[in-house]
Amino acid sequence: MSVHGPTSVEILKKEGIDDKVLFDAICAHNPKSGVKARTNIQYAILSADPMSGFVKAVAQIYPDKRIASVKHKSVMKRFNELRFASGANRDYMEAIEFTGLSLDDLLDVALEEMGAISGVLGL
Repeated sequence: MSVHGPTSVEILKKEGIDDKVLFDAICAHNPKSGVKARTNIQYAILSADPMSGFVKAVAQIYPDKRIASVKHKSVMKRFNELRFASGANRDYMEAIEFTGLSLDDLLDVALEEMGAISGVLGL
């Protein structure tokens, strides 16, 4: 896990991207990379990463397995069930509050944006 963020940065560099702010944000979404979240973009990516996996897990318990079927209230109910999707780091999701947004805001964005690309996600 310690190479997850840095490996992504190296791939981007090979593609000609040179953006230290972006690179630090990518590394900060995985604290094992050695970069601690300190900025809004770093906290946003740190929070969004487990939230997307969590929303996907909720979608997969629905009969149709579609993001479009997932409701905000259902996700929040599952959020409080610590055994559900136990690998999704809830502290990281709640870290969105360091940006001035709420967990509810993050969830709304996740549902909207994942819904917009549901075909690509297969959900």
